[in-house]
Amino acid sequence: MLILGILVPLTAIPSDIVMALLGRTVTKSINENSRARLIMAWISGLLLMAIAVNLHLQFI
Repeated sequence: MLILGILVPLTAIPSDIVMALLGRTVTKSINENSRARLIMAWISGLLLMAIAVNLHLQFI
């Protein structure tokens, strides 16, 4: 258990760093591109509406 307790952070920390750097790069490119921002706004709005419809249909 001690070995597993040591291995998990050793593998998680590098992957978290890589994801943070990739996230920063993606965010920067989306913020600079107005068309990408518009597409992301539409996609997020449609996903939220789909979630709302799904929840509504579950409680009927």
